[in-house]
Amino acid sequence: MNNRVSAALAVLAGGGLLAGCTTTTSFTEYDERALYSTSTAGNIEYVEIGPVTASARGTVFAPCDRLVGEVADDLAGQAADHGGNALINVRWINLDDGSHTPTPICTTGWGWFAVFGVGGLAPWVKGARAEGVVVYVDQERLDDLTRRVSDSRSGRLRTVPVVPPEEEEAPEADLEVELEEDGAEG
Repeated sequence: MNNRVSAALAVLAGGGLLAGCTTTTSFTEYDERALYSTSTAGNIEYVEIGPVTASARGTVFAPCDRLVGEVADDLAGQAADHGGNALINVRWINLDDGSHTPTPICTTGWGWFAVFGVGGLAPWVKGARAEGVVVYVDQERLDDLTRRVSDSRSGRLRTVPVVPPEEEEAPEADLEVELEEDGAEG
């Protein structure tokens, strides 16, 4: 009897040593959902409404990008439900240690495999969680900002010419004049 108890304790202790979590970063386009990791909403004045939190869970095989996307969509949906059209101070929560980061992450709890074997295949092993503050900003200015970001991504806003290698060493003064003519700061 003592051998069985000792064996069971050894398995649990070994599982406890193997129990750990890994955190995976992901990417989600904040501009599509009007999410901001800073305390400004694209430098547009806003009215603060209140905090929201969202989370998603999945199996160990669930793609982190999918979980992060679900959480981002949920946050945006909650913002709309509360009368807001953007979120500021978006922070992703590490489910292992509770730390916060502006980078989208999900956490996988490997201990479920170590302690329970097939329990690691359950839909609560991998998760993503985030929180933010719902705000309302002028919709016309927000739409303009979103359009400019989209245009910039597609290269329609300003195309930068490729300089052939023999012309790369242009005088710096010419570059400053060129930027001033474009209206940009140098």
